[in-house]
This record gives sequence, structure tokens and C-alpha cells, in this order.
Amino acid sequence: MKIPTVTNCCCCLSLRAAGLLIGAFGVLANMIGVLSGYAMVLNVIGLLVNSWFVFGILKENPRLMLPSIILTFFAIILMFLSPFFFIAYYHSEVTEDKQANNKLAYLCTALSLILYCIGVLSTYLWLVHYSLYKSIKAGAPRGPNVHVHVHKNGGDV
Repeated sequence: MKIPTVTNCCCCLSLRAAGLLIGAFGVLANMIGVLSGYAMVLNVIGLLVNSWFVFGILKENPRLMLPSIILTFFAIILMFLSPFFFIAYYHSEVTEDKQANNKLAYLCTALSLILYCIGVLSTYLWLVHYSLYKSIKAGAPRGPNVHVHVHKNGGDV
């Protein structure tokens, strides 16, 4: 099965610009996580992987981007499986109190819908990740780059 690719992000950003924004956001989010001390190991791993992703874009090295592509793919799978975890949790916590059961059911449903929506958005952003990876791997142009042109008289433009 061939994975589809996109040529730009949100109809206006080049893959390179979108990749740098996604990577920078990931680095920033993981830095905040590390500084807060919450899920320290996961945030350190995320910080390394997102940093490699950004560096891979800047150096046009697809191997540095691959860990981010793989980990993000598995995270998306977990997001789509999470409603099943919430259903299992709900059934393990059912009590005789119907009002408490209803609140728990609403909470599990709301969390499932939120994670599903995040999963759909994450899937699109993963396709941007993957498309950028494939284009760098193929050596295709990925968006605006700064080039210096030298004229015959030796001046830069």
C-alpha cells in the first residue's frame, strides 16, 4: 500500500516551512514538559526526536527525520485506540450510583471525541511530515530556500 503525500501544508505553506514549524512546536512543547518535570523520560525523548527532525530538515538529512516519523505514527495509532481504553476504563469503574456513572460516561465520551479530533489533525500533519521526508529523500525542491547568485561582474544579488 502506497502512503499518499501532499505538496504543501494547509494550501499555503511549503513542506519545509510547515516541517520547521511543526518541529519547533514539538521542541518547545517538550522543553516545557522537561522544565515542568512531567513525564520526564517521554519529554526528553520527544525533545531529542523533534530536535533531530528540525536538524534533518535544515541539513536535508532524511535519516534524522525518520525517528519522528515513526514515533508520531505510533502516537497517532494510540490516539485512535484510546476510545477503546476509555470504554474499558468506564466498564471497570461502573458503580451503583447512576449519576456518577453518567458523569463518567460523558467524560469518557468527551475525551474520546477530543482525542479523535486531535488524531485526525495529527494524521494530516503526519502526512506533511512524511511528504517532506520523502521529498528530501528523493532530493526534490521543498519550498523557498535562500540562494546566492553570482553575476559575471562578481556582485551578489
